[in-house]
Parts: sequence; structure tokens; C-alpha cells
Amino acid sequence: MDYGQLAYIKAQTLEAYLNKTASAVQKTGCASAAFYPHTAAESGYTPLTIYGSGSVGLTVTLTLRAAVTVKGAKLRLYVGDKLAAYCSVSLDSGKTERSTLLATVYPSEGEVLRVVCDTAGLLIEEMFVLCEGAKVRLVSRFAFARCDGRDGKAFIAYAKDGDVRVRACDTEAETVAFKGGVFDLAVRGDGVYILGVDDTGNLVGITYDYGLQETSRTVLGQFAFDCVAIGQTGGELLLAGLQNRKTYFCTALDRFAGNTAFEPAAFATEADAIYLSKQSENSMLFLRRDDALYCKLPFQKLGKQDCICVTFGYEV
Repeated sequence: MDYGQLAYIKAQTLEAYLNKTASAVQKTGCASAAFYPHTAAESGYTPLTIYGSGSVGLTVTLTLRAAVTVKGAKLRLYVGDKLAAYCSVSLDSGKTERSTLLATVYPSEGEVLRVVCDTAGLLIEEMFVLCEGAKVRLVSRFAFARCDGRDGKAFIAYAKDGDVRVRACDTEAETVAFKGGVFDLAVRGDGVYILGVDDTGNLVGITYDYGLQETSRTVLGQFAFDCVAIGQTGGELLLAGLQNRKTYFCTALDRFAGNTAFEPAAFATEADAIYLSKQSENSMLFLRRDDALYCKLPFQKLGKQDCICVTFGYEV
């Protein structure tokens, strides 16, 4: 027996195994996200969509608070239409606890993550999501920051710790608009406009002067919009909302007065997110759909044909 040749073959086999293992490790990625919804668990909470290739390890940690005493409540985690994990929760009124759900899922082209409870009284205060797998990524339905400006004044709206906050970019002025995570901002000649869905499901329109003193607050109704946008058309406010990937529009006067009923668009608007341009008299509609960005002409010129795909480039 040629022990030298045998050792060489063994070394080759070991090297091939290590290379294969290293390649597999390189293809594995991680993605994480944190949310502070302060929302009722029985209503269901759907913060994001998971994408990945093959199996994906999923860890969801929830901080729960009991508005009333809860015994044996079933908390379920769905990915797409499939039950991924569940747990039982018993909690005295006013108390909080942290629960962790673990699962292996196969999101492929993208699956929506949803948490729901079969019993009233539990509030989801915090939610942390961790995914590990090949080509894994998380796409949130929430906007984390929006910015607009006019006449040398710039403002930013952003989500932090369950609040939507508005801040002036040139001063330290800042205010909390509402609790929630779905919002948009626009700056007009008469002040700063915020449109959003609060943690009770109300669609609210809020206006501020340039010093961020609140000048009006209007509840526009109960709408479970996944995304909202503010623009303008013909001198009026143009409001848009996205629900189940379909876009709805309405118009309103200054400070959200006299809004019309939301109506579905008369053209194809299936999307994951929407945005209305700010710096024009008639807003353009942008839609993100399946990792591509589409654009519609100004709203007054919209027809029934589908949107065109657009590409942006920039230099830093």
C-alpha cells in the first residue's frame, strides 16, 4: 500500500469538503428588523415581507403587555398563509412579558409575516425579527423617514420607538405627531403636512406651522393602509393609500378639510409601496413592485395604461 498516495488523496478529499463548506457559509446571510407598534394583537400585525432562497431560519421576539388579565391566549405566527409557530400566553393586567417564536420557513418569492392572537387584551409593544438563510432580505411596509422642504425650510418625519416624529432640519424643533408607523410628509406654503395611520387604525391628517406648532388635526376615517402618500393635483391635496397591494386615492382642501371618499385607481397600481412627488403642481405617482420602480405621469394626465418602469442614478 502506498501510504503517501493515500495521504495525498485524503488531503484532496478534505480540501474539497472544506471548500464546499466555505462556499455554503458564504451564501448564508442574516437580516434583522425592529418595530414598536403598540398595537392590539387580536387585530393582527403585519410589518414586513420575507424573501430568501431555500430554507430560512426565523426568530421573532415579542414584548407583550396585557391591557386586561389574559389566560391561555394563543399567539400565532404566520408566514404567508402557513402557520409557522405559536405559543400560549397568560398575563395579569398591566404586566409585560417577552415571548420568542422560532421557525424554519421557505419564503421563496416573498411571504408576508403576520402575528395575531385569538384573545383580546394583548398589546404588541415591541417586535424583533431575525432571519438567516441564503439570499435572505426583509422588506418592511413602513417608511422610516420622509423629507420635504420649501422656501429654504426642510423637515423630516421619521419613526422611532413606536412614535412618528417631525423635526425641522435647520433647528432643534421636534414634535411627536402620533403613535404608529405608516406615514408621509409634505411641506406646503401654509405649513407642514403629515398623513398617517395611528396605532388605533385611524387615518389622521395633521398640519403644523414652520415652527412645528400644531395648527389642525383631522381624523379621515378608519383605514388599514399599508402605505400612504401626500401630493397635490390642481391646487388640492392628493392623498393615496395602499391596501393589499392596491392603490386608493382621494382629494382634500387645505389642512385636510373636505376630503372626498377614497376610490380605487382606474389603472393598474399593484405595488409593494407608493410615493407621490412633492415639488410639482401635479404629483407623479411612483410604485415599487417586485424590486422595480414604476412611474405614472402627473395625476391629471393618468390614463388606464400601466406604468412605465424607470431607473434612477446619482453621484455622491
